[in-house]
Amino acid sequence: MALQDILKKILDEAEKKAKEIQSQTVEACKKLDAEFEELSKIDATESDKRLKSAIETADKKMSVVIRRESSQRILAAKQELIRKSLEKFVDSLENADDKLYGEILQKLFADFSWKSGQIFAPKNRVEITKKFAPAGCEIVGSDEIHGGFHAKSDSAEVDRTFKNLIFSEFRDEIAAHFAEQLKFL
Repeated sequence: MALQDILKKILDEAEKKAKEIQSQTVEACKKLDAEFEELSKIDATESDKRLKSAIETADKKMSVVIRRESSQRILAAKQELIRKSLEKFVDSLENADDKLYGEILQKLFADFSWKSGQIFAPKNRVEITKKFAPAGCEIVGSDEIHGGFHAKSDSAEVDRTFKNLIFSEFRDEIAAHFAEQLKFL
């Protein structure tokens, strides 16, 4: 429910700004129209026709600029909402109950075949990490890791922290899923 509130707030702000820009454009057009009417009363020559054409061109360009700026603001709002959704997703993984957390670790360690090395895990998840980590690896509690693990050996390093997995390795797939769920696509 919080994501929908955030989305509504962001979209409302974007719509408000678009309406404000549109209102300013309408006022500018009215002013130009009034100036044009005044000039057309004074002299209905060829220069008036060129002025009218210039005003129409300016109106068209202004409309394009307004639509582009509005689209950019809406896109930025959507991207911000997806970023916040990813952060909330990482947070929910990090705070999952032990059963779900264990299932996630089991999958993360499934293809992990190290015989030795250090595995850094959140301090409050060391015991559950020991259940799924390879037997020859030392499990070390870390304040820097909040979910998942980071493994180091003499010859390799593997980052399977939830933050890395969500924001780096699988960002595009997960962001696309959130965009679809939020009806952005």
